[in-house]
Amino acid sequence: MLGTLAAYLLIGMAFGFAYQCLQALEPGPFFRGAGDSTLPQSLFFSFVTLTTTGYGDLVPAGNPGQSIAVLEVLLGQIFLVTAVAKVVDAWRPRRWRRSDGNEDDADGGPAG
Repeated sequence: MLGTLAAYLLIGMAFGFAYQCLQALEPGPFFRGAGDSTLPQSLFFSFVTLTTTGYGDLVPAGNPGQSIAVLEVLLGQIFLVTAVAKVVDAWRPRRWRRSDGNEDDADGGPAG
């Protein structure tokens, strides 16, 4: 569980640093109307995007930033769905799991 949380945080931080790199490479401000962004702003935008919260206070001005933001949203959703599925699978009671091809139903009796 903690490993999943750490991976999620690393993904958000990696995208935040990618936004800072784009700002250094692209002419003009990275965020529309906000001027040059600081690292805290890029990290904030990254986690707001990763979690699909989308406050709208920071918006990438150009296409490279917008495209990476879309990639981050997709990756964040896939990661979240996969993580929730793993947690649900791990917390499912043992008697609900099929083992060794046994087709017993949920109450422990034979199926049929």
